[in-house]
Amino acid sequence: MKRLVLIVTILIAISCFSDDKLLHMNVSSFLESIFSSFSDKSEIITFSIGIAKEVYDLLSKNGVCDFYDILADIYGIMLYKMYKFKDYKFSIVIALEF
Repeated sequence: MKRLVLIVTILIAISCFSDDKLLHMNVSSFLESIFSSFSDKSEIITFSIGIAKEVYDLLSKNGVCDFYDILADIYGIMLYKMYKFKDYKFSIVIALEF
């Protein structure tokens, strides 16, 4: 039952995302998987990369600085953590935030 709730929640949340938000979520999950193999502070590293990208977008005028991109980065980090630790308890709260 928990897996069904998780799957439905993720599908609802992802259906609201644009392609850019899905890209942010996927890249954050991928970076988290890499950094978590050698650092205890992998979330901070991954989140900092997401923030740096948004600051770059703001200063360079090549992209659009968007607060929701940062939320998608956080969601990607948490999705990897849920996968790694098999902890589905907070998934509904995170999905409803979006």
